[in-house]
Amino acid sequence: AVTISEVFFAAVISIPLGIITGLLVAKHVLFGRFFGPFVYFLVSVPKSIFLPLFILILGVGFNQKVAFGVAQAIFVIVINTAAATVNVPKAWVTVGKSCGASNWHLYTRIYMPAMIPMVLEGIRLGIIFIITGVILAEMYAAKNGFGFLISAWADTFNMPFLFAGIVFATTLTIIINESIRCYEKRVSAWRK
Repeated sequence: AVTISEVFFAAVISIPLGIITGLLVAKHVLFGRFFGPFVYFLVSVPKSIFLPLFILILGVGFNQKVAFGVAQAIFVIVINTAAATVNVPKAWVTVGKSCGASNWHLYTRIYMPAMIPMVLEGIRLGIIFIITGVILAEMYAAKNGFGFLISAWADTFNMPFLFAGIVFATTLTIIINESIRCYEKRVSAWRK
């Protein structure tokens, strides 16, 4: 329950923040020039090396796990959203503008429907990174949570529980991944 709540709150924070930041990186020149290189640089760096920093700044607790989960996922979501925004056909936007569409209508009726498949792919990958990050943070320094249990089972050489924990975490991740993938296929069927 602790791990699921940490994953849930990390997803609730990182998904909207990542989508908004990705839109800003792709659509606003100054924002893209300033933050774009920073985002692309941080994607290439393994975020696990920053875990001790998260512990020093936020301590060992719920906030640290959620923040580390957000840090693991947000860059993938930003990059996918920015790529999805850039790949919206210009002709669709031109037709929308020539029909008098406001910026709100352009985003809700042209950009978002065209972007949904790539954005959902970023969300799907982001959630996998969140689960990995939260469990890693719990294994590294925690007093409760699923990662803490896996670490405790490994330390005490309790192999049946350790393997059961690994199978459980893997199964949960696969179920979440495939659920989002099915929705992604359903939403993007019209593009074919």
